[in-house]
Amino acid sequence: MKTYFEFIKNVRQNVESAKLVKTGKSAAFGGKRLSDFVKTDLDERKRLAAKLSKIGLKPTVLIFAPHPDDECMNSLPLRFMTECGFDVIDAAITLGSNRARQKPRKAELADACDFLGWGMSVLGFERITKKTRSGEPEYWVECVGKVAALIEREKPAVVFAPHPRDWNKSHIGTSLLVSDALKTLSWSGVYIQTELWQAMENPNLLAEVSPEILAAMTGALSCHTKEVERNPYHLNLVSYFTDNVRRGAEIVGGQGGDAPKFAFGQNYRVLARRGAAWRPAFASKILTAGESVSTLLEQLWK
Repeated sequence: MKTYFEFIKNVRQNVESAKLVKTGKSAAFGGKRLSDFVKTDLDERKRLAAKLSKIGLKPTVLIFAPHPDDECMNSLPLRFMTECGFDVIDAAITLGSNRARQKPRKAELADACDFLGWGMSVLGFERITKKTRSGEPEYWVECVGKVAALIEREKPAVVFAPHPRDWNKSHIGTSLLVSDALKTLSWSGVYIQTELWQAMENPNLLAEVSPEILAAMTGALSCHTKEVERNPYHLNLVSYFTDNVRRGAEIVGGQGGDAPKFAFGQNYRVLARRGAAWRPAFASKILTAGESVSTLLEQLWK
């Protein structure tokens, strides 16, 4: 390749060719799974499980996903699973607003979680928005209680939820719901906020995403077949994670600094409990694929 024009034409051609790949569980690795390419570190799981048990937590990641498919666009849970041997549970806050699609979306979610090797808990709430929080307080408190009960039962070391300005009304609602639930608990694990629809102003983590994990995410996302039929956004993950490196290099790494050498990354905001409030766990961190994601748990031992 000698010109950027060649580069751009090749990108376009690859995207068009990828549209011909059959969606579903076999799309990522031709019938194989992530575990065939990246082995889970079971020794690390034993080590971390012993430390976590002393503070009342388990080697578990709990994802609060506003809709089925949101779980597939979050790379760190897969790193916790492979590098630390953690169990991952996706808690589907809603099944979408289209009631005719809710049962099929639940089935698609089950396929995606099965492919990734994750557990699944369908909360299936309705109207999880900022408006419901203020206009239907009794229903909101009921939903908050169910989220809190799930956290209490699973005792996860790590919880994921959208950041509070993630544009989509259900994403904002899910952020508020999880935040309200955490206020009722003494849980003091690692709370990680994600971005999808609107970029965070102040992420403090840029985490590298390996090609293997990105392929697994793309394949899992394609299990949401009817969603990607109307909008093949699973093929846009590559550009999304590439742009995350551009943004994260400056926002997390610091303006004017050298960009990391990796191709794909994802930005997060990692929070730790400080008294009754959740504060940034650290100022900034760039986590390469060569550094274990378990370093994000170090705040728990302090």
